[in-house]
Amino acid sequence: GVPVQRIASPNLYWNYREPHPLYKKMAWHGLENYNPRAERVMADIIADYKPDLVYTFSTENVNVGTWRAAHKAGVPCVHQACSTFLICWKSSMIRRGNSCSGQCNDCYLTSLGKRYLSRLPQGLMGETDFIVETHRQLGYFPNAKPFTLPGSVPAVKGASAKIRKAGDG
Repeated sequence: GVPVQRIASPNLYWNYREPHPLYKKMAWHGLENYNPRAERVMADIIADYKPDLVYTFSTENVNVGTWRAAHKAGVPCVHQACSTFLICWKSSMIRRGNSCSGQCNDCYLTSLGKRYLSRLPQGLMGETDFIVETHRQLGYFPNAKPFTLPGSVPAVKGASAKIRKAGDG
């Protein structure tokens, strides 16, 4: 009973695992930070559907444009982060085989627009406290009420995140 509208990627390409020339990669990252085409497409969809709430889920190419379109339309927005894609362009926060303790300069620079526009959603959801707090500690979603919606596997009591080192299996 929930209408679903599919759109083609408004970025230069969708599959970023295939090789692309450096100039296209740079343009792709720029459009991830703010894509006016994505905003126009999402503004039209929001105007057509007239939703009570806009919900975005960690998918590339439309999130920040959707946040801005919802904001301009006066529709509340909640984002669910299920990875660190907004923070790290590889989404892994692993560089040269090691876990990143924070945001490296490359990722900082390639996510300035995403961080800036993350001020627009009113809510931030994540499956773990870690994913929610990682975004918040790095300045993302400063105006959003944070929520953790635990997954189906309960947390292990006393467990903590482990820093991955190069060569770890």
